[in-house]
Amino acid sequence: MTNYKMIVVTVGRDIGPDVVDYAREVGGQGATILHGHGAGSAEISKVFNLQIEPEKEVVLMVVDADITDKICQHLTAKLALDEVGKGYLFTIDVNQTSGIYQA
Repeated sequence: MTNYKMIVVTVGRDIGPDVVDYAREVGGQGATILHGHGAGSAEISKVFNLQIEPEKEVVLMVVDADITDKICQHLTAKLALDEVGKGYLFTIDVNQTSGIYQA
C-alpha cells in the first residue's frame, strides 16, 4: 500500500485546466486530462432529431494522501461540485506506483 490517493474529477469541456490550477493552489502538483463524451441519459439532448452528447473532461491526479481532503474540499468549492450538473469528484486508493518522484 502506498501513501497516495487518486482524485478523479469529471467536468465540462475546457474546465480541466482550471481543475489542475485549483489543485495546485492547495498543494497538487500534476494531472492528466482525458477528453470524453457524456453518456448519461439525462445528459443527452436532441436538436433537430439528432442526439447531442456533451463533451467532458476527466482529470486524474495522484496526490499524497495527507492533502487529499484539502484538495477535494477546495475543488468542490471552486467548481461548485455540490450543484447539479457541475461535475463530480471521487477518490481511489492507490496500491502501487512507479515513476512518481517528490519534487
